[in-house]
Amino acid sequence: MAATDLSAASNPIDGAPAERHQLNAYRFFYTAAGLIAFSACVPWVGAIGIALYPYGKYVVVIFVIAALYAGEGYLVQKGRATSGTTLAVWILDLVVVIGVLWIFNGFGGFGSQWAGPAAGFFVAVIGVAAAIKATVELHRTGARVPEGVKALAARTGVRIEPIAAASGSPPAPPETKICPNGHRVAQAAEFCGECGTAVLP
Repeated sequence: MAATDLSAASNPIDGAPAERHQLNAYRFFYTAAGLIAFSACVPWVGAIGIALYPYGKYVVVIFVIAALYAGEGYLVQKGRATSGTTLAVWILDLVVVIGVLWIFNGFGGFGSQWAGPAAGFFVAVIGVAAAIKATVELHRTGARVPEGVKALAARTGVRIEPIAAASGSPPAPPETKICPNGHRVAQAAEFCGECGTAVLP
């Protein structure tokens, strides 16, 4: 599948260049991946002076989430994001929010008067916020519809509206004509700018 060139695309929502949103998107995805991975190294819950660190399945889940966000950042950076991956990341964000709460609850963070959130939980929450910000920026790039989806839509008669319009194309050259001495002049000119010869319309 060909990569998407966003360098000249504009966002139909706010008119900002799509490449700026692309840059923000992959930076925030990488930030989210780094923060979430780091959260596995610090305590998530503090209980009566005891720091509880992630372990076992919780560590695996945390690093899988971080890897998914890092992978999405790579796809965006290389211009390979599509509207399909954008939808997938929105779903991933929702799953990650639930996952962070599940991990916190696994340490007894909810329903206990002795336990409270620690640094790891807050770092993970900031990471999730960065991921959501990245997803919003990705949505604003107007990532293209995959070719397979376009082909399916064509066969089924479904109309797909473009979510980003290309802009910044070079203007068409003005119409020209040739003077008797072979010089090219503008169509509306009456005299050649190089030799001064009158030019017939």
